[in-house]
Amino acid sequence: MPMVKWFLWPFSLLYLIITACRNLLYDFGVLSSKKAGINTLVIGNLAIGGSGKTPLTMYLAEELKQNNQIAILSRGYGRSTTGFKWVHVDSSYRNVGDEPLMMKINNPELPVAVCENRITGLEKIQSKYPKVKWVLLDDGFQHRKLQPSFSLIVSDYNRPYFKDFLLPMGSLRESKSQIRRADALIFTKVPHPFQKYPDVRVPSFYFHQDYLPLKWVKGERPNQQEPVVTIAGIAKSRGFFQQILKSFPNAEFKKFSDHYPFNQKDLNKIMPDEKKLSLVTTEKDWVRIKELNLTRFENIAFLPLKLNGDASKLLQMIENHNDKA
Repeated sequence: MPMVKWFLWPFSLLYLIITACRNLLYDFGVLSSKKAGINTLVIGNLAIGGSGKTPLTMYLAEELKQNNQIAILSRGYGRSTTGFKWVHVDSSYRNVGDEPLMMKINNPELPVAVCENRITGLEKIQSKYPKVKWVLLDDGFQHRKLQPSFSLIVSDYNRPYFKDFLLPMGSLRESKSQIRRADALIFTKVPHPFQKYPDVRVPSFYFHQDYLPLKWVKGERPNQQEPVVTIAGIAKSRGFFQQILKSFPNAEFKKFSDHYPFNQKDLNKIMPDEKKLSLVTTEKDWVRIKELNLTRFENIAFLPLKLNGDASKLLQMIENHNDKA
């Protein structure tokens, strides 16, 4: 471990004390938590950013909606609004957040809402859609005011939670021991082939993250000699950039921070003198970029991804865990 991280150890210890005390207050009932009057499936993580919660939420939505009426509730990270809001396919990401909007576009028939107060959000969903059986909560594991019906922890296979450290030494938001609160553990970004991790304390499942063909939303696929610029404002963009290089080995890459709110000046600075410029981005970035003036780009595409794995046992666990209050 780099020496500089050890200087952060006292701060991680302080962070551990604060988060542990908070969890103990909930465990012993000093701070109250309650179940909703509807089945809730929480999809969260112990680490910050880039573990694959949103792709997993979208995957489970596709699977569960085959036999159930479901809805999705998210905090709506990065939005400029507060309170409860329904997400529509033509919503602005600035009002509802980029990830909830992406989920709504992929599942336009499903109710999708954002609300920082999960209990309030669930009550409003149940009021309008009383036949909904499951509500999927994106990133709600640390929201302990809610007692979920079923909890999933998502962990990057390449940086599993048990090899990580608490903030600020590492990226964990709370102690590794809190995995005990989860009903199942999902490892994402699993390579081909892979080995299962031994001695995991909760039922664990392994999912590959596969990229789908580029989706051209404007123009068509250029040849490899034409200039292509690739931009990404996601937590971990290395895999995305490597995938683009397979199609466009001379592509120029522009990396931005996660959830970066692109503006017109950002796009205008990208190779302003090129007359035939193609833009390739991630699906999450596309929902933020599409609101801007894109006339200077002749071709535009985003790269979708999908999780793949044997989820039959996981889905059976979720379906059989029906404890609606």
